Amino acid sequence: MLVLVTAHHSERELARTVALRLRMAIPLPTTHRVKAADGRVAPDFVTTLDTADRTLLLVTPSSTSLRTAQRLLKFTSGIGVGVDRVLVVAHGFRDDGGLGVRELGDLLQREIYWELESDGAPSERQDSNYVELAAKLGLGGA
Repeated sequence: MLVLVTAHHSERELARTVALRLRMAIPLPTTHRVKAADGRVAPDFVTTLDTADRTLLLVTPSSTSLRTAQRLLKFTSGIGVGVDRVLVVAHGFRDDGGLGVRELGDLLQREIYWELESDGAPSERQDSNYVELAAKLGLGGA
């Protein structure tokens, strides 16, 4: 099972949308499930981490998302969840003078596994981006 975790609970709707688009990019039939989960550290979150093959940590440029991502990465590392199981996915970052993906990697001290196309990108490009992410995850696709 693949779990998509929001870095902050205020971004639950974004996580649901990303999970839906990723599910749509996975060719059927598949045994993989994509579940969106809240990133608050609670017993159900730990259970979700334990049952997941991999966890995608969805991070946006908001300061609350960045702080929560740092906290979640520290927590998962502390309980022995390897970096190969918690993968950082950036959404909404720009390389036009604002906080970019490269700076995000430096801030989190973690490789950025994937950058999702912004919501303003053409629909075809967004669809292709999700298919490519599914393929990189080994879920099928391109």
